[in-house]
Amino acid sequence: ALQKEAEQAKKDLSYKESVVIKIPHSKNETYTLTRKEFNSIISPIIEKTVQPCLKALRDANLEQVNHLVLVGGMTKMPLVREISQRIFKKKPLTTLCPDESVAKGAAIQAAILSGDVKKLLLDVTSLSLGIETVGGLMSPIVKRNSTLPLRKSSIFTTSEDNQQEVIINIYQGENENVKDNHFLGKIILKDIDKAPKGVPKIEIGFEADVNGIYRVTAKDILTGKEQSAEVTG
Repeated sequence: ALQKEAEQAKKDLSYKESVVIKIPHSKNETYTLTRKEFNSIISPIIEKTVQPCLKALRDANLEQVNHLVLVGGMTKMPLVREISQRIFKKKPLTTLCPDESVAKGAAIQAAILSGDVKKLLLDVTSLSLGIETVGGLMSPIVKRNSTLPLRKSSIFTTSEDNQQEVIINIYQGENENVKDNHFLGKIILKDIDKAPKGVPKIEIGFEADVNGIYRVTAKDILTGKEQSAEVTG
């Protein structure tokens, strides 16, 4: 009951300067919460969103945006809108309903994919994808924010003399060490021709559709032998 009262108070403070909260299971006890007091409570949480927003701008190589669209019920809160305007130096658009924007966007994307709407919305990879190399290090093949659909590949080799099998561990993440990234799956490529380490050429390819489904392929360039796996990033 108290959570319900708090939720309603949060919503009401989006357009009121103060609200009276009834304390459940009490003898008509109430508490008056002002918007100023509410903002001081939530400010440390909202401020945590600043750096991720600035990082998103840097990753997209943007210094400014054309329009600012806020989505989700939380963006109705004046402090959220104020901080968003400070970050992006744009006033949020008020012609769109924050509660409906995500659903409308999903419907538009569905119409685009089905061919009913002739618009182009480009999706990107949220994190880098790559494989584990010697020393447990991450070797990215698909960089974060790459546009989907995509096809990327890199050439690798063996780490031991006469190595006839390689295990390709596939990871997603931005950390240098794979143990700090997310493991997606693995491919085992067998029957590599015996040769000194560093001689065999193994092509690792990532191919992705607009839904973010990846087909990862390991191919021995000399023999043409290959193995593949499907992972979801």
